[in-house]
Amino acid sequence: MNVLLLHALPLDERMWEPQLPVLTEHDVAAPLLYGRGRTMTEWAESIAAEIGGEHAVVGASMGGYCALALAKVAPETVRALLLVGSRPDPDSPERRAGRADTIELIRREGPDGLWRFMEPKLFASPENADPS
Repeated sequence: MNVLLLHALPLDERMWEPQLPVLTEHDVAAPLLYGRGRTMTEWAESIAAEIGGEHAVVGASMGGYCALALAKVAPETVRALLLVGSRPDPDSPERRAGRADTIELIRREGPDGLWRFMEPKLFASPENADPS
């Protein structure tokens, strides 16, 4: 079985390295998603052109949205689909507004600005640690 691993934002394909040892019997692709276009459809079309054949597709967060786009534009490439931290339904107005804010932050401050915004949400602050 071919396996396609699509990473989350703000990570890259290296996020999948811990899983690779248990997938050695499979042909695994974990492409970098950035730089493939300006829309999920463009990303999916680019990936479809690279991979060929059927794949079990695993998408985490943003990678899940790309996986859904891949299933739409090239359904023949998706044998199985696993979404982790992604949703198949449209964003609510609140989520859409939050996503627009994130996109604007990236445009204004680049990846470093996004990292400064996300870091406190991803890692616990030492002063908030429970010593017990």
